[in-house]
Order: sequence, then structure tokens, then C-alpha cells
Amino acid sequence: MRKRLLSFVAVAAMTLTAMAQTWTAPAQPQLTSSDPEVGSAYFLLNVGCGQFVTGANAWATEISLSTDGKPYMELIYGSISADETVTGTKGTENKALGDGFTLKLNGEFKFSGGNGRTDYAVANSYLWRNDANGFIDLNNQAKGFVFKFTKTESGDYYWQVIAEDTNFPNAATEYIAGVRAGSPVKFDAAQGDENTLWRFVKGSDYSEDFAEQTARYNALKALYDQHLAAAENGVDDSQYATVYNNANATIDELNAATTALKADITRAVVLAKIAESSETNPIDITSVTIENPDFEKGQEPWTITPGMGQNLQVQATGYPNDGNGNPAAGYDDFVVKNWIESWIPQPASLKDGVICQTVAGLPQGRYRIECDVIAVQQSGQVEIGDQHGIFLFYNNGSYTIHSESLSTGNGVPEHFSFDFDYAGTATMTIGLMAEGTNCNWMGMDNFRLYAIGVCKDSPSWTALVVKYN
Repeated sequence: MRKRLLSFVAVAAMTLTAMAQTWTAPAQPQLTSSDPEVGSAYFLLNVGCGQFVTGANAWATEISLSTDGKPYMELIYGSISADETVTGTKGTENKALGDGFTLKLNGEFKFSGGNGRTDYAVANSYLWRNDANGFIDLNNQAKGFVFKFTKTESGDYYWQVIAEDTNFPNAATEYIAGVRAGSPVKFDAAQGDENTLWRFVKGSDYSEDFAEQTARYNALKALYDQHLAAAENGVDDSQYATVYNNANATIDELNAATTALKADITRAVVLAKIAESSETNPIDITSVTIENPDFEKGQEPWTITPGMGQNLQVQATGYPNDGNGNPAAGYDDFVVKNWIESWIPQPASLKDGVICQTVAGLPQGRYRIECDVIAVQQSGQVEIGDQHGIFLFYNNGSYTIHSESLSTGNGVPEHFSFDFDYAGTATMTIGLMAEGTNCNWMGMDNFRLYAIGVCKDSPSWTALVVKYN
């Protein structure tokens, strides 16, 4: 009997463990969708991201998504006919280029952003498109404020600028889409892109529980996505299933599990790549180490040191260009477009600071950074060869190792690389830095990280050499 009982207990334990390790995709919280009526006010929800349209980012009024699932900005849905005009914030008359609909702030809204815009207020202002992004005002910009909304089978809507707007020749096939919480929406997405569905929500249909439910869903979804990545890469994630399936787990606990599992995946994948790679056979590990390396999803999770410049933001403008927004002669396309920058008016110089993100789980090895960089003093008072103080770098929490100084022409990015040995600490901060620079503008795009084999030199020895030479 004792043997049978022990066998039964063992089987039961195995069964309970298997049940605990089940991963089921989380259910996204929902709000009631309304069909918009002219003259009525709504909050505009991006269905995929579960966040509302608001104003944020470097210029404060850039059309973005909220971060906490709460509606802050109510919009009046209006109709307009071709050749009708609306009045901009500076009193200009802006003519509609076709029939469609408008979205206008219902009263005043205050924004907080960079570039000195704290509690920057606009009232009764229109949403409008500017190239690949959009803004919440109509500041002498007579374009992109007439929209088309197309209802889908789900009851939600596609949102576009009208095809008759000659400022945007591809408007008929470009859709407005969310990117992620806290980031600007993009205005040139394809119909098949994620997060192109929008929902009109009346204030009376908003539930105060939605924000809390959305925050928990986002935390669960992030951990579930890492579970899928672990399965794809053969990484055991059973210890994290317990947290995922615990209904009482806090958001902080879920986020901690996501971070730890991601580090486990990074470590396992990169270790294998290091064994296969060398300086002459670099292996791209960007997809498992660097988030948003091309800045197509806004700034997150990259950070910029506050106060190092005036414009600290992601730019949609392409470089090099001919001064009219087109690629410069000799370039089929822009080298950088949707890229990150720190800038201060010439002839001043940037203060010390970094554009960076932190990576967890990288094992000891030799690595290579590659990216396209602008590093320039635009005043013309400094020769290109004398520009200094902009570097590619990494920091392991104890010391910083950086490349030689980078220097480019004005608005003409160049491709740079930086090889380094890394000791394999818990986290590594990586990116572009200014230190004692005489440049007023630095920026980067197309950030890549490669494994290039085992360490050639002791990282600690390299740090000592840098420090004392």
C-alpha cells in the first residue's frame, strides 16, 4: 500500500506541475464601440494597443497613445465638404481638399513634452497629418486634417487621410496605426499592419476598471510573448509559468518575470552564436538583444539624457536630402529616416549625455556595434576633422568603453562600427554618447549588434588601459 500511495502522490504531483505550466494567451479587455455621429464627442481608442489618442513626446502636441489605458482627450467628430475652411490656431483659413470628417479637441487640453513645453495648452484644435506623423493643432498647416473612416466587420474603423489630399499621393493606401503605449501613432501604415483598427468610445461607456485591466493585460501579454520566444529558441521557461498562471501575481512580479525570461533567452541564443562567429564571420544578434533598433516604433525603450540638448526625439525627416524632403542626388533612398537625435542650436555644443538602451543576459564575448550616425557642428566654425566627442559606447555598470570620435558632414550620416570585449555582467548599456564634444547635433539609425567570437582581451584590462592612458 505504501508503494502505491507514493506512486499516486508522484503522479499527482507531476499532473499538478503540468497544469501549472500551461500557457494560455491572455484575453484583452474591451470597451463598447460606438458608430460616430457628427457633432458628438468621443475618446478614440487604438484597439490593438488598448490605449487612447493623446498628445505627448518631444513637441507635446504630437498625436500619440496614452500609457495607462485612461482617456484624457475628447474629440468632436465633424463633417466637412470640399472647399470649406476651418480656422487654425493662428487664425489662418485652411481649405478642405475633399469631402470627409474632422477630429477637433472638445475644449482645452494641456500637454507636457520636451523642448520647454510643460503644461502647453491648446483648445478646440484640429488633428492633422504632417508627413509620416501628426499633430493636435492646426498651426498654419493647411493639409491632412480631413479624414476618412471605414467601418470593418468587427465594428471598429480604419482611419485615413482622404485620397483627394494632394499633399499625400499615397493616402488611399496609407492607414493611421498605433505603435505602442506612449509612442506617436504613424500615418503611413499598410492596411495589413498591426494596430490599424480604431474604436470610438463615448465617455459614458468608459469603465474605470479598463485602465487597471489593460495594465494587467499588457504585463501578461509581454510575458506570454517571451514564452513564445522561449519555445522558438528551445529555452526552458517552466519556472515562469507559475507566475504567469498566478491570478494574484502583481504587475511588478509579471514584469520582473518577463525581464528575467528575456535575459535567459538572450543568454542561450547569444552563447550559441558566439561559438559560431568571428571577426570575419559576424552573426547578427540584434533581434534577440536590441528593441526597436530602427526607431520605427518611436523612441521606446531608448532613453536620452535630459538637458543634453534642446531637441531630444525621434525624427521622421530623412537624411541626406535635397532640402525639399527628397533623397539627395546619388541616393536611391534616405540613409536615415525615423531616427533618434539630440540637437541644440549652433554654435553651442551638446552637453555630456547618451542615447542608449540597456540589455540584459549578454554572455561574455566579443561584440560589434554598427549604425548610421550624424555627428556635426553645423555652424561651420569647426572643420570636419576637428569635430570630436561623439562616440559609440557600452557601459557594464562599472566602467564605460567607447569608440574613436565620430565625425560627419551636416545632415550626411555615415556608417560606423565599434568592436569590443564584454565581461558578461548582468546588464549592459549601449548606444551613442557625447562627452566633451564640440558638436551641436548627434543622431543615429539602423542600430545593429553582432557576435564576433570570444574575447580577445580582458575587458577589465581594456578598461584600465582606457583609464590610465
